[in-house]
Amino acid sequence: MTSCPPCNDMIEVVQRLYVGADAGVEEARKRGMTIVHAAKKPYHRRFVGYHTRRAPAGDKYLWAERENELALNLVDVAGYVLQELIEKALDLIDERLSTGQEVLVHCNRRESRGASIALLYLLRKGKLPARNSHEACALFRLKYPGFKSGPGMLEVLRRELPGWL
Repeated sequence: MTSCPPCNDMIEVVQRLYVGADAGVEEARKRGMTIVHAAKKPYHRRFVGYHTRRAPAGDKYLWAERENELALNLVDVAGYVLQELIEKALDLIDERLSTGQEVLVHCNRRESRGASIALLYLLRKGKLPARNSHEACALFRLKYPGFKSGPGMLEVLRRELPGWL
């Protein structure tokens, strides 16, 4: 596990997969990394071009893509995190890592959305050998100490792993 020099805004949780906050985005762009913006504000809003609370209906309602970046319409509120968003992010991460690219998954405060997506990726790929949710959480916190799921992402983790904390 490493951080990107000279910042601590991205933490490598497995080879080429980083989790971070908004502050790591510019460094990731400079490095040519694929970026998953797990935050509605400001990324999805900027990509789609709206300023209202609700994204406009259409093919970019759930996510929008530009070059090496994916912006998710993702708010960490119970009952609002759609599995389609999570699957899109996990598929992109898998695709890009399999071609040798570096990937940053981030959210605004680097606690919940980005970290939870990275955790799900590690669990699905067997890169976090845990027998239960307590072990998975403890092992992931060794890699990413700032992990703290919010209400929406906690629901996602519970759907994926029945019995999650």
